[in-house]
Amino acid sequence: MDSSATWRIVVVALAAVLVSVVAIRNAVVQALAEKRPELAAKVWPSHPRVATQISLIDIGRATAEGRPPDATVFRRLNAVLARDPLAAEPFLVAGTNAFSQGQLERAGALLREAARRDPRSPAARYLLADLYLRQGRTADGLRQVGALIRRLPKAAGPLTPSLAAFATQPGAADQVRAILSENPQLRGNVLATLAENPANAALILDLAGEQPPSGPPPDWQSRLVRSLVQAGDYRRAYQLWARFAGVAPYAQSGLFNASFNSSRAPPPFNWTLAAGAAGIAEAAPNGGLRILFYGREAAVLAAQLMLLRPGRYRLRYRLSGSPPNDIPLSWGINCLPGNEQVAETAVADGGDLTFTVGAGCRAQELQLRGSPAELPANVDLTITGLELVREGAG
Repeated sequence: MDSSATWRIVVVALAAVLVSVVAIRNAVVQALAEKRPELAAKVWPSHPRVATQISLIDIGRATAEGRPPDATVFRRLNAVLARDPLAAEPFLVAGTNAFSQGQLERAGALLREAARRDPRSPAARYLLADLYLRQGRTADGLRQVGALIRRLPKAAGPLTPSLAAFATQPGAADQVRAILSENPQLRGNVLATLAENPANAALILDLAGEQPPSGPPPDWQSRLVRSLVQAGDYRRAYQLWARFAGVAPYAQSGLFNASFNSSRAPPPFNWTLAAGAAGIAEAAPNGGLRILFYGREAAVLAAQLMLLRPGRYRLRYRLSGSPPNDIPLSWGINCLPGNEQVAETAVADGGDLTFTVGAGCRAQELQLRGSPAELPANVDLTITGLELVREGAG
């Protein structure tokens, strides 16, 4: 083999090595740009991905501080375009900046160009969907949501507030129902967001459709019931709670699940049991409620909301185990919506609590409370035979 052929082989080999090194460096820098852009900037500051990520960080800081981004940010993006005229990132960054400043028309044009240059960009799809939904361009917005979900199913999660807000607009329910039907992974989050406002109750039930009462209830159901309770609409909250839990509703709710059996019915019309540093309340293996209280801080260990008719009531129970003589536990009844306490008794005193529900007491919360002791000691006991009896009209 002559020397010229040998040199050609050496040159080709060196070129291959150089290409491999550049490719490896490029891959490393791109990975760093996503997670540690400042470090990537030290390795390859002019790389388009690095320059874009640094620009995004600068724009985010400027927005948080309430000022426009520095001119260096846009010079850096223009340099990216000069090196890569087809790059989508500068348009994405500029569109994001315009969006944050309320320049919606300009933002739309920039983001559409970013999506055209990189149709697979989830960020451009997400921002366009959010923009269109805010502008009332429903069909355009939902098309972007669909494209985003097909590309990255989980990426549409941040659009939940926009979809929920859109769903409350007149005539929007049918369109939102259709997209939730096609993308069931969005349904729970959208309904949970809507459930923060009790005025959305009818809309939520419409969008949710019929759901079989099996398995743990979805989060939106509990949120809706609690938001109705917070708004003082106790009757509606109880009716929906019974419907969701598959419990036969009554005109008035009394004490539910007095034996503390396993139940899919959620709070607040079933028990809320504590499990924290102050103490633990849990169903006992043979029935009843086991309490482990440490006596160091105040805590509500068990609570349940009820809708009782006006009248006089007696709460009865038994204690088992080896409780100390001075138990820092008490039963109490609070009247809602004012949260006024109407009765309280120490757990060790007589095994019952008598109280009267007046006509203005629209809902009642039964609480088992623990109080801090001067000399904290563990209390381990079981409450059984719990029952609530109405003794007469008030």
